[in-house]
Amino acid sequence: MIKLYDDIKVTKGVFCSTLIDLTRKCFYHLSNYNLELIQQGTNTPEDIICFLKQNELINPFESNISSFAPINVSYNNFNYPILETIFIEFELNHFSWFKNSFFSSLIDNCHISLVITSKLQMIEYKKLLSICSSILNVSPIDTIQISGFYLSNIVINDPRIILIEDKCYPLLKSELNFYREALVRHTYFNKNVFINNKGEIKNAPECPEKFGNINDLESIEELKEIISKPKFQKYWFVHKELCDVCKDCEFRHMCVDNRLPYQRQDGSWYHKTECNYNPYICKWKGEEGYQTLEECGVIVDENGFNINHKKIAAINTVLWEEETENA
Repeated sequence: MIKLYDDIKVTKGVFCSTLIDLTRKCFYHLSNYNLELIQQGTNTPEDIICFLKQNELINPFESNISSFAPINVSYNNFNYPILETIFIEFELNHFSWFKNSFFSSLIDNCHISLVITSKLQMIEYKKLLSICSSILNVSPIDTIQISGFYLSNIVINDPRIILIEDKCYPLLKSELNFYREALVRHTYFNKNVFINNKGEIKNAPECPEKFGNINDLESIEELKEIISKPKFQKYWFVHKELCDVCKDCEFRHMCVDNRLPYQRQDGSWYHKTECNYNPYICKWKGEEGYQTLEECGVIVDENGFNINHKKIAAINTVLWEEETENA
């Protein structure tokens, strides 16, 4: 019998699977065929056993399995704050509220992680750094991330301020709290608030719906009331198991995806744009052999979801036989 450690979580896709190591915060990609050999535990090839041992994925204490406390992956059993991240589009002329007592109250009450996105001139950038340092000196948050503009010739003297390049989605994360969230929530839209340079409140930059203006609010309670509305939280609960294509992907419990989900009349969810990864052939866009969903016979739109399994099987036979021969 082959027993994986409890912190190794398996996510099975159409053709491949992931073994997510929640403790080491990494993952391993393998074919469903090899996963089945591991799960069966009989006649497992020696190279697979060696792979599992080298990466310390196998629990060697089979006789004492019951003595290991299982990892709690239930998201609802933890008291998470109502907000986790606030995205702010920075512009000096529309940013007076950032330093006022209202915003300080928001940070003190919610303990959120602040991410600021903007395109700035150098003088604006220096002003922003000064504001961020002031906020960090009086708030419980540890860092402020600044992204979305050119970072050349920029010098940071405060290690709590982190500059990051524009994000390219999807992002893959392998950690326990993220895994808990991914099982029941949308890991991009969940518990996020976006405030643009005019002060307009939205769930995220990609969302069309607006929920008032930060400049018209007088207390933190008014913002909490907006955030608590079901309409504001519309996308929070649309996790990957509910979305066509995503529900077939082996990365669905690791994925941060900023594409807006759309709901059909029958209640099912889909995306109007394709992801950069095609789970039906296990290829990323740009990789040799990559084909779009439509080219693979997968049609997903407002009218429904249809998969040409025979076409996908034929493509994979050619694709992976060629890769095996070239290995």
